[in-house]
Amino acid sequence: MENELTIGSILKEALIEKNISQALLAETIFVSPHTISRVLKGKHFPNGATFGAMIRVLAPSGENRQSWIEEKESIYKELKKQKNKRGQEK
Repeated sequence: MENELTIGSILKEALIEKNISQALLAETIFVSPHTISRVLKGKHFPNGATFGAMIRVLAPSGENRQSWIEEKESIYKELKKQKNKRGQEK
């Protein structure tokens, strides 16, 4: 399951593409670097507002920006549904 799509994998890829450090992302969206680290490692699932702030900082510029953001928001919603479903099964 190495290629499993996760919030962390989405953000890691975007951080690399934008050449932004975890610390800078944390500072920009007013969360702790520890929070960013936990999200990237899959130990914390961010709330919608935090994820939205993250992807707006990490979104590419140009004409594809809005579609990129919408795609990531759609993936977030699907992953959140899966997480909630797993929580109900316990």
